[in-house]
Amino acid sequence: MEDDARDLIETLLPGYFSDNLTADEQRAVEDWREATEENAVLFEEYHRLWKSMGLLKEMESIDTVRALDAVNRRIGSAGTLSKRFITTMSRVAAILFIPLLCYTLFAAFTGKSFTGNTKSDVAWQTITTGVGMRGTINLPDGSSVTLNSGSEMKYPTRFTKGTREVQLTGEAFFEVVRDVRHPFIVNTGDLNVEVLGTTFNVSAYDDDKPVEVVLATGKIALFTEEGGRKKSLGLLDPGQRAVYDHTGNKLSVAGVDAEKYTAWRDGELIFRDDSMSDVISRLERWFNVDIVVDDDHILDYEITARFRDETLDQVLNLLKLSSAIEYSVDRSSQLKDGDFTRTTIHLKRR
Repeated sequence: MEDDARDLIETLLPGYFSDNLTADEQRAVEDWREATEENAVLFEEYHRLWKSMGLLKEMESIDTVRALDAVNRRIGSAGTLSKRFITTMSRVAAILFIPLLCYTLFAAFTGKSFTGNTKSDVAWQTITTGVGMRGTINLPDGSSVTLNSGSEMKYPTRFTKGTREVQLTGEAFFEVVRDVRHPFIVNTGDLNVEVLGTTFNVSAYDDDKPVEVVLATGKIALFTEEGGRKKSLGLLDPGQRAVYDHTGNKLSVAGVDAEKYTAWRDGELIFRDDSMSDVISRLERWFNVDIVVDDDHILDYEITARFRDETLDQVLNLLKLSSAIEYSVDRSSQLKDGDFTRTTIHLKRR
């Protein structure tokens, strides 16, 4: 499609989705959509974005027509093709829940922000990061949360009760704004973390592994809840790591180098005498791959390494040089339905 025609369709789409076009304009959009399979795919991507912005409208005050149009104009003025924008949108949607993405794009490209609603009921947002991705969000109280790969967090659009509570599955680094009257609580389902204002890391992936909490600054309290009753498990000081095993209801605390457990938010992976099984778990989430161990003796290895922004191939080569390991790679391939298989890494002894 020629640039002029594409620009016209981009201008008409917001009106089409809001049923605010003339009959001739509606026909022009439909003719374009039916002209090629590629156009039909682009149309559906735009429509999905539009509907997601409708969800955001329920939570906050926003004119979705102006928002989509403003985002489109600003991207276009930067010389970025709409097709590239849609492709990027579909990829980024795997990182963050689309309403948050729409909010971020609108604020970034228009320089405006949204005001909260005034309804008595409070909507909850769900933010997810795709495997191999990371993302940062600011909460209504000004606190900042960085989500690691394959994580999910739920939080209210505004905190209204005596506490500021969020729900976490996965791993996140919290920078909590101090508020002595409103404690901040991270609920992992098995273990709860309560703070007034501090920085700490929580790892609580939904794979039956223990919940881990590492405190960088400040002080935090740990507790569980059962039958509505709160059971205190003690306090953590900076540089301490707590590991909670919910199967045996056991908590262990030890002093650690907090950097090892928090460096991931800056794009670093740090291993210090870590078991190969732990290294594999982190690499799988970090790079969105499957790692298959063809020789169980490899699981006895301990790894000490530090990676910063290295590619998967670079990491594998460094592991090969430092350990008696060989590896082979089955690259990702596209399926008939358009999805892709995950890259699989096979490890064996050299």
